[in-house]
Amino acid sequence: MPATGAPGQTDGTMEPTTADPSIVAPVTTPAADTPAWPVWMTRASTALAWLAVASFVGGVVLFALPVANRYRGRTLQDCGVPAAYLWDGRSSATVSTSDPPTFIRPADRNHIDAINAHQCSSLVAERAVPGSALLLGVVVLGLVAFVLAIIGHRADERAAMLAPPPPPPAQG
Repeated sequence: MPATGAPGQTDGTMEPTTADPSIVAPVTTPAADTPAWPVWMTRASTALAWLAVASFVGGVVLFALPVANRYRGRTLQDCGVPAAYLWDGRSSATVSTSDPPTFIRPADRNHIDAINAHQCSSLVAERAVPGSALLLGVVVLGLVAFVLAIIGHRADERAAMLAPPPPPPAQG
């Protein structure tokens, strides 16, 4: 009885039909059974690494923008960049109540204590604390991304080790 149906199927009499030589049966290997590293974890490690880079850039910018102690548009003290201010251990200058700068109007001389309250040390701290937090975040995010990448790499290497060697090329 001639076989009918798709190549490689039987017609109910358990006699195989003539198979098309271009159809190859799928090969299952132990590597296919090995749990693969989830794709979302690899993407998460990449996203964390880029977030660490962005955090680093943000921290550097906060430490590199200059700070000045200003009063009504005039600079009382140029504090410089927070990184240099902290590195050098500079101290804040105060406005003298007995001999204030000439640009402070006589009506504002009663507010010299308020002017002195905003010194470079507090202004630099307002910039340095968030910058330090971002730079600390770089370390944490970078380590987490690194660990996830190492785990993913090891899972891929393990799957490659468990895979059988490829069959030799057909001679013919």
